[in-house]
Amino acid sequence: MMLRSLFFLVLLLFHRGRDVQGEGGKKGQCKEDVQDKTAQGCADYEVLNHLNLTSDKVMYTMGRPTRNNNRPLMVVITLMPLAILDVSEIDQTFVTHLEVNMKWTNDFISWSPDDFCGIDKVVIPSDALWKPYITITEMTDKEKALTSPFLKITSNGTTEVSINQVMKTICKMRVHKFPFDTQSCNITFMSNLYDSEDLFLCSHYGTDTYTKKILKTITQYEWSFRNMTVHTWKIKRMLNFRITVKRISVIYIINFLLPIFFLLCLDLFSFLLSDTGGEKVGFKITILLAVTVMQLILNDLLPSSSERIPIIVVYCIGIFTMMMLSLLETLFVMYLIEKDSSLQEEKAVQDKIPAMKKYNASSSDVTAFRRPSAAKEDTGIIQMEGQLALDKLTDELREMKKMITLLNSDRCEEKSGYWTKLAGRINKIFGVCYVICTAAFLATIFLNWTSEEE
Repeated sequence: MMLRSLFFLVLLLFHRGRDVQGEGGKKGQCKEDVQDKTAQGCADYEVLNHLNLTSDKVMYTMGRPTRNNNRPLMVVITLMPLAILDVSEIDQTFVTHLEVNMKWTNDFISWSPDDFCGIDKVVIPSDALWKPYITITEMTDKEKALTSPFLKITSNGTTEVSINQVMKTICKMRVHKFPFDTQSCNITFMSNLYDSEDLFLCSHYGTDTYTKKILKTITQYEWSFRNMTVHTWKIKRMLNFRITVKRISVIYIINFLLPIFFLLCLDLFSFLLSDTGGEKVGFKITILLAVTVMQLILNDLLPSSSERIPIIVVYCIGIFTMMMLSLLETLFVMYLIEKDSSLQEEKAVQDKIPAMKKYNASSSDVTAFRRPSAAKEDTGIIQMEGQLALDKLTDELREMKKMITLLNSDRCEEKSGYWTKLAGRINKIFGVCYVICTAAFLATIFLNWTSEEE
């Protein structure tokens, strides 16, 4: 019994020793495997040495990397706008932060990842392999061309280059609906060295896929991204991306459109001021100068030349014209009122003239009555009779003059009331027409602004 127990104990110790050795052997085997893999070439350099890319040969950088020269080499381009930085209407430029990815297949590059510990891609300098010379036709800064210091190649020969840069391109601006405008700018990739039989540019995604992906990642400031369409011209070996953006116009509404509208409202309420003083004219001239300053600011925002007159220019000029007409109407009404005032002053002067003449006539009669007549007593009766006849004639002439003066004063009163009433009627009619024309003008302007783009 004891021998049997001792036998099982020795057997148990033997199995435990084998398990420990087995675990130690597995750990050692992992180290040996790693060392063997390293020795077999589990490094990118070994892959490059296998492809003869570590030598000084330049054959890989010359000519299209295709075994069949009868078919064009396909270059797949992916364009992802990361941010819309600036859209300059005056310079007609479009500044964006772009991520460009280009892929093509090199028929002379391939290896088995199993032979190199599963390495299926390596990164090499861009000068080590052939790459297509592709440019952007709208780019203005040629010093920032599409260049990348490195290429990524996979085991099946797919070569990839990724470029991330800020790009400034030419874009024809349509400012007819500024600041509610929508701009469409083109980014066209083209190869100047190869024709359509040698190179074919295509896009990895379609329009809908691009739009969905860009809306999730793009950073928007003053402009809101709408969509990006893709067009391929095989004959022209060109690939066109059209980016459509819409201006976020809140800042322009608050800082420009509303102040001009408020100035127009002030001009409307100026009809409540009196036309007899000069304060109304000074107030209207001040508002007119304020609109002129806003027009000068607008001149710095818009390009000097455009196919169509911007609606905002019509908006400013229309308001300026209505304010100027309102100022001219105020000056005309004040002229009529001033004409009435001058007629009243003339009437007052004419009322004083008969009283002064009567006073002078009475003084002359008293003087004649008090004149001594002792030297000519014989002719006194004759002179008295002549004097009485003359006095009678003078009295009749005075009565006629009073009647004429009374008639003239009645005419002056009638004329004075006529001009005042006419000025009041003109002011009321012009005020009503001014309000109606202003409402119709603003409604037309905003309907054109909110209508769809052509």
